[in-house]
Amino acid sequence: MKRLYSVFALILLSMILTSCAIQEGDSSVFPFFGTSAVSELPEKRADFAEKLALPDLLSDHAVLQRGPATNIWGKASPNAAVHVYFAGKHVKCTADEKGDWLTQLDLANVKEGPFDLIVQTGEKEQLTRSDILVGEVFLAGGQSNMEKRIGPWTGQQPVYDHEKIAKESAAFTRIRCANIEHKMSPVKLESIPGKWELPNEKTTPLFPAAAWFFAVEFQKQYNVPVGIINNSHGGSKMQVWTSREALIAAGEDPDEEFRGKRSTQLYNAEVWPIRNATFKAVLWYQGEQNGWESEKFEKLFKVMIDDWRSLWKNPKLPFIFVQLPSFRDITSDPADANYWAQTREAQRMAALHIPDTYMVVTTDTGEIADVHTRDKLPIGERLAWATLNKVYGKTEFPADSPIFKEAKRAGSNVIIKFDRIGDGLEAHAVKTKAVNKAKSPDVPYTRSSPNTELENFALMDESGKWHWADEAKITGKDTVSVSSKSVAVPVKIRYNLSSFAFGNLYGKNGLPATQFEEDIPTK
Repeated sequence: MKRLYSVFALILLSMILTSCAIQEGDSSVFPFFGTSAVSELPEKRADFAEKLALPDLLSDHAVLQRGPATNIWGKASPNAAVHVYFAGKHVKCTADEKGDWLTQLDLANVKEGPFDLIVQTGEKEQLTRSDILVGEVFLAGGQSNMEKRIGPWTGQQPVYDHEKIAKESAAFTRIRCANIEHKMSPVKLESIPGKWELPNEKTTPLFPAAAWFFAVEFQKQYNVPVGIINNSHGGSKMQVWTSREALIAAGEDPDEEFRGKRSTQLYNAEVWPIRNATFKAVLWYQGEQNGWESEKFEKLFKVMIDDWRSLWKNPKLPFIFVQLPSFRDITSDPADANYWAQTREAQRMAALHIPDTYMVVTTDTGEIADVHTRDKLPIGERLAWATLNKVYGKTEFPADSPIFKEAKRAGSNVIIKFDRIGDGLEAHAVKTKAVNKAKSPDVPYTRSSPNTELENFALMDESGKWHWADEAKITGKDTVSVSSKSVAVPVKIRYNLSSFAFGNLYGKNGLPATQFEEDIPTK
């Protein structure tokens, strides 16, 4: 009998050693590692001190990015052989001297699941993560307007119909969210909490609203599992999300402090720890805290984007970002373009000059007294349409807002030509009030150009004074004519450059035209 046990032990040992040589996708040599037979895996010994670990972004209910090289990573004993089993595939790697390991799965042609993710370093160490889907993953970043929850939150009001949204969200079992914990650190951290959650009445109120509406619309149109990594943090400047090395190389102060947050500290605590995560694109909603330095907004944005693209080794990593919506005072002065409007203008320039960035125009949304607008539905939908169009090539979805191309003088008139106009330009009805839910009632609006088709155009005369247009109208598929009786020789033109903007020029795709301020050539 002892000899029989010895023979059995040798056979079992041979099977374990053989498993180290299994090629990806080969379950025939070690069949009990197939995804449908998890219960047959050997049990872990209760007295074994576990050293194998997976990050929170590989928790139960995770969504893995579909593609040929999806990262799987974690910790193990130094120099340990690590085996990963998922969806009928098997890959192996070796932990380094610190116990860090990383490998990749080819998920380009894998069904959506759900699957179990099984990681082993031998029969004594084994981790299983369940209900894992394969789909499209997005990193939702920025400050408090991306962070804004669906439900009530400290210092913020819930979105409209938040209770109904939370109740109905449980039906969206193929949308999952991982909320990265808020942390700041002067040094780079190796891990950060942020497990995946399924939507339901308890969890959904804590999901980021704009990203949730994005995910619902994206899934409606693309019908795949959607994962949102919510890595947003209120009151944060771009410098806080950028590495020390990148700021120094750009000539910026890596130790600047602004409202309790020091440069690089969110990068260290919330970006660096998730550097191994694989996702399709970044959804970015930020700019409020950089409004006081709009003159270098474009530079700072490019530094941060380049830094992230370098970290994720993807020089074309798409950034789909939200231009700031309307907010604050209604002005009757055509010269009053405050920091909020100037920040939007800087965002326009960034979208024009930084490759693989796409701007979602939202000047037709916003609340006059609440920077955290509650109507996040159109913002999320526009993010989804832009992503489907620009990242996935689904050109049937509207993505481009009409944008300034050139201006020419025709006597005292100015003829503006627009780009990205699709089927053409159109005028919508001018809004008669500004939403003021925080300090109701709503604030009425009196038109600055009441006797013409288009609102919120202004011209500068030779003395440098701004005047509202007396006439502004669409004159062709891609052209608008603007004039003012007070301006004989216009030298500059602007549109919608107001903190709370009431411009009504749209593309026929339903998206509002982008604000601008431009010189008018003398010839």
